[in-house]
Amino acid sequence: MMFISREVADYHVLVATQDINLYSNISELQKMIEEALERGVRKFAVRFTPNSYLLSRSMAVLVKCIESVADRKGSFAILNPNEQIMDFLAVVDLEHKIRFYRDESELAANGEASGQI
Repeated sequence: MMFISREVADYHVLVATQDINLYSNISELQKMIEEALERGVRKFAVRFTPNSYLLSRSMAVLVKCIESVADRKGSFAILNPNEQIMDFLAVVDLEHKIRFYRDESELAANGEASGQI
């Protein structure tokens, strides 16, 4: 299992259990988000490892996840994104659809009051 999930405040948090790299298939993330959306979950946060590096296949999955959540008027956050992930989100013009938090405690403290992305 590449991601584990847990609840933090009112967010469904998906945590990468290993580095994402050239050979990673993160379609599991999309499936987990789609299933949670069907159950009525609307607030999501994803935490990649500090050494994760998103390439075209994983970037495409992340974009689909962000758009699926946004289409359902949900919130999407990334916890402690590294520079490569931040650069990617800026290039594809999605950073305005995402909230960023340092960690789960900041998410819990600020996430509930932050509203929709």
